Amino acid sequence: MAWFGGGPFYHGWYGIGGMVMMFVFFFIVIAALFFAIRWILGYSGCGVSHTLKNNNDALEILKIRYAKGEITKDEFEEIKKHL
Repeated sequence: MAWFGGGPFYHGWYGIGGMVMMFVFFFIVIAALFFAIRWILGYSGCGVSHTLKNNNDALEILKIRYAKGEITKDEFEEIKKHL
């Protein structure tokens, strides 16, 4: 027996399209919440906070850059003086 108005597929693709749009909407809402929480917690995805809380954070980043070989010892000492 048909439901109110001819059954669940009475409207053709509208019922299936409506379900798909509902899932897309909820996916967007969940993704937005996920990225909002990541932004609030300060995680940028590269292991370094997107905000520096104090000079110790900047010094740690400087040490990491020196350890990777991105800067020379002279550059390291010069930047360290300015921090």
